[in-house]
Amino acid sequence: TMKLFAACWSIGEPAPYLHLARTFDLVEHERSRLKITSMLCNMFR
Repeated sequence: TMKLFAACWSIGEPAPYLHLARTFDLVEHERSRLKITSMLCNMFR
């Protein structure tokens, strides 16, 4: 089950490295293309 979280940084600030690393770790272990697409779309919000 995926959980959506609001960003913990302000608009205009760069995304923290940990946010990117955790998303890529989740993507690495996921087989469903739809879930991967959803994860990446949420990461770029």
